[in-house]
Amino acid sequence: MFESIEWQYPAPRPVVPFEDWLEEIRTGQSMVNWDLETPPGHFEVRNTYAEYQVALWEHYKALLVDVVSEERLGQVIGLRKSMIVNSILPRDLRNRAWRALPNIFLSGFEPFARYTECGQVLGNQLDSECFMWWDDCAYYPGSPETTAEDDAYFLAVCQVCLDSPNLALQVSALHGLGHSIGIRNGLKESVYVIGRYLDNHPNLPREVQNYAKKARRGRVQ
Repeated sequence: MFESIEWQYPAPRPVVPFEDWLEEIRTGQSMVNWDLETPPGHFEVRNTYAEYQVALWEHYKALLVDVVSEERLGQVIGLRKSMIVNSILPRDLRNRAWRALPNIFLSGFEPFARYTECGQVLGNQLDSECFMWWDDCAYYPGSPETTAEDDAYFLAVCQVCLDSPNLALQVSALHGLGHSIGIRNGLKESVYVIGRYLDNHPNLPREVQNYAKKARRGRVQ
């Protein structure tokens, strides 16, 4: 598996190997707290660890979901999610991150995340990460950090979640779409996406239907 991953942004000096980085992600060592900054004692470029994270997302089930507990998955599934809107990163690397994002929802959340009443504080970390993904990701359409290309990826990921049979993923998407409508210069396309969802799901639980209608007005929490 590792040999099949091609690195576009190699570090100028030796870095923590991907295998060691991944093992610390799996086991909960201090490296999981590293963001896009250069870790102390190393000389790698910022892009190196972002690329590691993207590679993990691209092979999420095989490299993480199948080898860690559900509890551990809940602890690490949200790591570095905001890199999709980080203008430090090359555009092609951000695009790879966007394209890999459905893997997280379909292999990390869909088999495990449990739906609970919309908007409620959840006790299970994996469920909370699913519901709060777009809040914590800090994705704001129309901001200086985002482009029309990002908006298109955002809508595509939300559509993947709306098409999932798991209500937890559907509500996560509604949550993100609602926020994208409620902000200044909101994303108008999100209104149509939610409208189609309601038309295609006439038998939703009443609370989900009401939440979708609130999201369509940009009134979600």
